[in-house]
Amino acid sequence: MPEIQLNGKTIATQTGTNEPVLKNNVVMESGFSIPSGVTFPAGHMLRQFYDEHNFNGSPVTITTTASNWNGLEIQITNPNTSNYLFLQMFIPDVYCSSSNNGLGGGFVYSINSFSTESILGSSAWYFNQHSWTSSGSNLNNTNLSIRILHPTSSNYSIRPYFQAYNTSLTIGQGNSGNKSIATLFAMEIKG
Repeated sequence: MPEIQLNGKTIATQTGTNEPVLKNNVVMESGFSIPSGVTFPAGHMLRQFYDEHNFNGSPVTITTTASNWNGLEIQITNPNTSNYLFLQMFIPDVYCSSSNNGLGGGFVYSINSFSTESILGSSAWYFNQHSWTSSGSNLNNTNLSIRILHPTSSNYSIRPYFQAYNTSLTIGQGNSGNKSIATLFAMEIKG
């Protein structure tokens, strides 16, 4: 098996006609970038996107009119419609203050700063009665995870999509001061 060494340390090996293998002791210098022609295998994470919103003790009212919430937004640049996007959202302190009240949630995307928007994924509502209570009030956190193909090859933005059922409710309602933080995270996965 041929190998390449520097100062007595093996940095690459090759078996027969197989492709050379770079050893795990090679440290890439700052500023190293992967050439544009590299092809990653299916299932490989290509990049990630993240946003968070600190309520700072000021809850947000969600009404019975379905709408996007601009408190969380991620921008997807240069999407490849053959790749997947794994989205994960966390919303703290969903507070339903009256009977027969609940939260519906999903995602929307826009290619024009939300002058227009479209449903992202297979449904507008991935949950439709979260924190539902038939009597009294209820306070819960909610999570939502979905996997989709990029919906467009144009740059686009993603926001949560919410609707309250029967009467308005609040998110970020907790008495935890600045500890109520909503998050939106996405990983682009090679398709």
